[in-house]
Amino acid sequence: MKEQLALRLVRPRTLGLVVAGGAGAILAGIAAGVAFTHLLGPPPATPRAVRSALVPPVPVRLQISAIGLSAGVESVGVTTGGTMAVPQNATDVGWYSGGVRPGQHGDAVIDGDAVWVSQPAPFARLSDLKAGDRVRLGLSNGSTLTFRVVSVTSYPFTLSQIPGLFSRSGTPRLSLVTSTSEWDGKGYQPRVVVNAVLEVPARR
Repeated sequence: MKEQLALRLVRPRTLGLVVAGGAGAILAGIAAGVAFTHLLGPPPATPRAVRSALVPPVPVRLQISAIGLSAGVESVGVTTGGTMAVPQNATDVGWYSGGVRPGQHGDAVIDGDAVWVSQPAPFARLSDLKAGDRVRLGLSNGSTLTFRVVSVTSYPFTLSQIPGLFSRSGTPRLSLVTSTSEWDGKGYQPRVVVNAVLEVPARR
């Protein structure tokens, strides 16, 4: 059975500001907006090339030659239980889109299955990685980021928080985390976390 990645995320509260004047003022603003649109016409369309340049790139493919891995990357969010979601396709891995973008300062997190019943799991050999191995992350704009593995650590699978995971500060880095585990008759096998650092410093 596929388990969700049981890692608690610390999320900011909503801003909580109420528009002065209540619903009446909001409706009046909407009506005014419609009127201005009718009088002035729609705003000019943004050229497709400009729109593409304005959208920050997201990861689309993860490649680790040391373990023969090449997997698609899905953008995932948070479940209703407050944990990081897993990719819909078991052959893909999932990047937490509510956190750090790969290459930015802080910790970008990608999860993936370690075990799966009907097909090979992308992170089945994650624990075989060693310090110095390279991790390549292809982005939606065609560029590639290269990370160097610095540590491979195991944690109890039921541990809900892992130090440094999802951090938004510090050296640009990437964490690869197993989101499923196998029951060995006594308990779940440990969760594997691989930490890697960006080889080229990110621009500020």
